[in-house]
Amino acid sequence: MELIHQREDMSYLAGLVDGEGCFYLANSRNGHGIYHRQPRIIVSNTNKDVMDWLKDNFGGYVTTTYKKNPKHKTMYQWIVVGQRALMLANWLKPLLIIKPNEVDKLFVGLPPESVSLEQKTI
Repeated sequence: MELIHQREDMSYLAGLVDGEGCFYLANSRNGHGIYHRQPRIIVSNTNKDVMDWLKDNFGGYVTTTYKKNPKHKTMYQWIVVGQRALMLANWLKPLLIIKPNEVDKLFVGLPPESVSLEQKTI
């Protein structure tokens, strides 16, 4: 999937991330027990249609958390990881109002080869 979108779509995503999302650098372990840093963008919402739209337009995946309390709504999370998260974060940064400085934390401690984003489609 090529990650080319209209400015309106990117602006909508920026608003969702600013209001209901985060940039997160996870410590993950691979199958060989080796730890590595994995950049992620996460948006949480109770509207599944919005989460599916994000997945369909920007990749990633959607998780579901069912609440035990019947008064609560089911929560969905759209999650993008790795190079796709880094590319999206760079493209979103100028559109963000609340969290533009949070983008920088995705790149802390990553090896230089993992942050080379020139001319990449993901």
